[in-house]
Amino acid sequence: MAGSVVRPLPQATAPTMDRPPCADERVEIGLDMQAPLSGVVVNLDGLQKVRPSSLQNEFAALKGSQTVGELLQRLEATHHRLEDLRLFQAAVSEVHCGARPGEVSVNFFLKEKSASYLFGTYVNARGDVELEANAHVPAFLGGIQTFSLTGGVTPVSSTSQLKLSADLAFPRLPRFSFFSSRLCPSRHRTELAASGDGGCEKAGEKPEAGLCRKEEKTGKSASSGGPSCGALHEDGFFSSGLIRAFSTQTSWAAASSFFLQQTGLGAHAFSRDGRHTLGWETCMRDIVPSCDASRMASPSILRTPLRSLKHGLRYDFTLDRLDKQSSRNASEACDSARTRGSSAGGPGGSPEVPSVEGVNVDNGLFPRSGYVINAGAEVALPGGDARFLKAHLQGFAAAPLPASLASLSREKSRLSSSAKAPSSEGSELAPSNTDAKTLPSPWVLSGRIGCGFLIPGGAGGASVCDKFRLTGPYGAGTALRGFRSYAVGPSDVCHIQDPTTKHWRPAVDYLGGDSFLASEVCLSYDLRFPSSWKTSSSVPPSLTQQGASPSTPTSPFHPRAFLFGSVATLGDVFSATGSPFSGDASAAKELFFNFTELLRNWRGSVGWGLALPIYRGVWLEGLVALPVRKQRGDDVQRFQLGLRLSSGRMPE
Repeated sequence: MAGSVVRPLPQATAPTMDRPPCADERVEIGLDMQAPLSGVVVNLDGLQKVRPSSLQNEFAALKGSQTVGELLQRLEATHHRLEDLRLFQAAVSEVHCGARPGEVSVNFFLKEKSASYLFGTYVNARGDVELEANAHVPAFLGGIQTFSLTGGVTPVSSTSQLKLSADLAFPRLPRFSFFSSRLCPSRHRTELAASGDGGCEKAGEKPEAGLCRKEEKTGKSASSGGPSCGALHEDGFFSSGLIRAFSTQTSWAAASSFFLQQTGLGAHAFSRDGRHTLGWETCMRDIVPSCDASRMASPSILRTPLRSLKHGLRYDFTLDRLDKQSSRNASEACDSARTRGSSAGGPGGSPEVPSVEGVNVDNGLFPRSGYVINAGAEVALPGGDARFLKAHLQGFAAAPLPASLASLSREKSRLSSSAKAPSSEGSELAPSNTDAKTLPSPWVLSGRIGCGFLIPGGAGGASVCDKFRLTGPYGAGTALRGFRSYAVGPSDVCHIQDPTTKHWRPAVDYLGGDSFLASEVCLSYDLRFPSSWKTSSSVPPSLTQQGASPSTPTSPFHPRAFLFGSVATLGDVFSATGSPFSGDASAAKELFFNFTELLRNWRGSVGWGLALPIYRGVWLEGLVALPVRKQRGDDVQRFQLGLRLSSGRMPE
């Protein structure tokens, strides 16, 4: 690529100084963002495993830069694209003027990631802890793909599981013009380009001069907001993908008398913003009923086909707005923070402020405000034995409540007295009345809803492998506190031999249901540590506090006490009737009757507990539950310990 003749004007150069500028000082350089470029050359250094030809698409936009402004913008975008590949530990670029007028050379110094081998824990969608070993090989066979081999086991769970999977991740997928043209119309792209040019003109105070300068980038994005239409138009709607071969073995002996082994192949495509996932999967499922000297499975398990083939298409949607502020509110917070920093420490003493692109302003581990929605649908396609349509929806929301009037009055009087007191740093560091009004409340009200249905396509009804199950104190949308995991809903009688008396006694095989409804409301109180009693540990300390006492730490690992109420129902609505689309009046009446029975056979519980955060969106809770209503066959647990998730994909 080449660039235009660069002639820095005297008035555009930095002022002459006897010493080099400090890190806190600003040096203004005037750039002519509209200066034309005739060509740009890109040089790569540091590649060992990655073939340079596999990276040509990443630099295509940069090579097509026509002006200095386009060059700088596309250079920033190229660093983001390199970061999305997850192949490099660091990426540094330098921009140089060429030997001839108008030439520009961009040199990239890349440091590749090496293969990694990890062993740790993982929390799956059911809330079970898995011990997992992972081998991660980037730049597989010299390309931009990444190969991973994963093995895991759930040693302590209601359903123990062994899994082995081999993944090949594709950070780039072919562009889907059908989605791009509808999600980013040409009119919006034109407006985006126009606004981008205007931004280039405003970047330099004196756009008379053109200048080449050195640019260093670490590849980290400056904002975590969603992608622009320009990025969407360039990469397509589904920007990355994954091919997976897997084999899992799950023991349902704690809830049902069978083992399930699944072996298959799947492919998944992910949208750039992470909200949409489209997957295809073909899987051979083998059910092994428990028929031995210690246990005899129920007739419902024995009637299930021992082997079935599922060939399905699945779509998942996630919208996460937990503990996030709008860009406007974040901008106002940043402006006020800069004002306070300038008055306290001058221009060079302004503290860091959060980003304004809708990022997580609340850095706590417990959810305090916002909502998250998960939805999905799966259809079993022709080519397999299983035929069904399955869909689910789950949502979680939280909102802080105002503190009591007594605590507010005490806090306001304390802040007023401290504001009147003399300060060694000056009156600028004294808390203001505005901060007193915005103190976070320790009270948080949260709620959760979940629902799902499964419509079988055959006359045999839904398989136990595909039905919904309530997960007790674990997981997200299917959780029901006060009841043992997977021990709720339709069931059948099995027999277990007593090891001491050698007599057979009846037991229960829980079969799951094709429909479920669940809801939960929770009132929580953050128990703060003495070192962070002024500000909730779920919210970062204010900038005023940081300036006044930077040595005072605030830990996000504070406990949370809560009161809760849970209601859920699980049953068979569609499996016990004919096809709801057959038009038969009797089938429609039976379907309506089954749905009425589903609503009538609800179970619920109330109680209290204590929660400790593990990491963001996952916490460990111990609780005492008092079931207010249960159905015949439900297994009640009044004391429970489990891992909860604010959101998560519905278990397959």
